[in-house]
Amino acid sequence: IITFLGRESDQDIEGRLEFDVHRKPKNTQRCIPASSCHPGQHKLAAFHSMIHRACNLPLAEESLRRELNYIKDTAVVNGYSEDMVERLCQKHSTQRRLREAIQH
Repeated sequence: IITFLGRESDQDIEGRLEFDVHRKPKNTQRCIPASSCHPGQHKLAAFHSMIHRACNLPLAEESLRRELNYIKDTAVVNGYSEDMVERLCQKHSTQRRLREAIQH
């Protein structure tokens, strides 16, 4: 396994590279809590970043599912709902499709 730029890569049985998100061992899943008085954009910035990374890395389906579950767990630990993560994923997916349609 090679760790580089926040991702891990390895080869599967057929020689294809597989990627996964790398986290330091002391990761605490902490971000700005939902109960904070910070602006909404600031509170959701960490989730936007995690979702963007998960959706733009060439992750296998199982790795993507595991990463999205991690993001949902992080949301719950910090007082957010899993539905909020789902909505952000849908928003990211819609924006990505629009960008691709404009480019073609």
